[in-house]
Amino acid sequence: IVAIPPELSKAIIENRGWVFPLPPAMLEKVRADRG
Repeated sequence: IVAIPPELSKAIIENRGWVFPLPPAMLEKVRADRG
């Protein structure tokens, strides 16, 4: 499990866009968590 800064997770949730170069595994994890 990779921990990400609250600011980053907040930005991802608000923007719902992938402006950050996250690794595919992280993208899948976030997508799964977000439903």
